[in-house]
Amino acid sequence: MDASSLSHDATHAAADAPADTCLAHDRCRLKAVMANEEIAQDVLVAVLDRVDGVPLKVKNDIRIAVEELFVNVASYAYASVGDIELSVTVDGDARAVTVTLTDWGVPFDPFSYAAARPLKAYSVEEAPIGGLGIVMVKGLMDECFYRRVDGANEVRIVKHWAAPEPERVPAAPAWSGSGIDDLDKIQGELDDDDLTAIAGGMVMMEPHSWL
Repeated sequence: MDASSLSHDATHAAADAPADTCLAHDRCRLKAVMANEEIAQDVLVAVLDRVDGVPLKVKNDIRIAVEELFVNVASYAYASVGDIELSVTVDGDARAVTVTLTDWGVPFDPFSYAAARPLKAYSVEEAPIGGLGIVMVKGLMDECFYRRVDGANEVRIVKHWAAPEPERVPAAPAWSGSGIDDLDKIQGELDDDDLTAIAGGMVMMEPHSWL
């Protein structure tokens, strides 16, 4: 195994946890190198797929955001090679995905950095490297947090989704054809002899015999 990379199996938490349609959580710790971004995505997708009802757009937005944040850490957090930890929680009841990325590199708040460099202030050629991706992350996510704790940078992003529209049951079509009013009208047009003949005919009908 390449010394610059931790294996997914060796650092993967709760990989064999049972599926839950309402709540799922997983985390992994990897070397912060570009090649491991794919492993981080695998963990993310696996958790997203364990909860029913997460919209495709929410999944795609989260994947883009995690890619940008992972690449940012791999590119700038360490002078050499260090670790990154990814934690993913999907809460179906709260309709929210929460992802936390932790690194132990130089102190750096990506969201403050991006806020100081608005996207519209630059052309594509002039935009600072790494800045555009963080601006995009802020645009895709509903909540973005940063804190420095115990010598680590901790970035947390949250994406919500709306409750599904209730299924609309179409109104039952109005009944058509003869009803009680029609029956009363028919009876009113028949005299007693007609009704007696009808009743007599019904009585005289032979019951059907099943062989």
